[in-house]
Amino acid sequence: MQTPISPDESLNARGSTHLGTGRCLLAMASCVVSLLSVTALMWAFDGQVTVEPEPTSKAVIAELHRLGGRAWADEGGRVIRVELARVPIGDDDLAILSKLPRLQSLNLRGINVFKGTLSNDGLRHLGGLTQLRSLNLSANRRLNSPSLLHIRNLKRLEWLNLTGPASATRGSSICVNCPA
Repeated sequence: MQTPISPDESLNARGSTHLGTGRCLLAMASCVVSLLSVTALMWAFDGQVTVEPEPTSKAVIAELHRLGGRAWADEGGRVIRVELARVPIGDDDLAILSKLPRLQSLNLRGINVFKGTLSNDGLRHLGGLTQLRSLNLSANRRLNSPSLLHIRNLKRLEWLNLTGPASATRGSSICVNCPA
């Protein structure tokens, strides 16, 4: 891409832009500040630079709504909360959740009560939700103890609900990874 040259800039014999001493020093100072900022970021994160994910796409949000769900986003437009409670969805419908890397709260209450086909196998789609803190699986009669294998690596999970008359897990609402 070509950048237009302003009247106070001139081209030298090699075709490069001459900015003048003052503007050149300003450009160099800007580069130094940028380099220091990146270095500070790397030190702050032990050498690892983290990149914020893009806002959740409209297609993903539309798919959640098509399934009968509702979604809430943070100030950056990334979905952080999803409610799919009491909607008739199946195991493969949960694959959409893998496109929500910032998801913190998920409500899947009573899917089986309303003709959904959620089973233990469907929870495999939750394994990559590393930011998930709250998960409601209550009132799903097709879920039982093996379903917990799919969510055992959710290290940030603080609250898990397995209650309800239709729940085959016979569990309860528990605090996970909470301080004693």
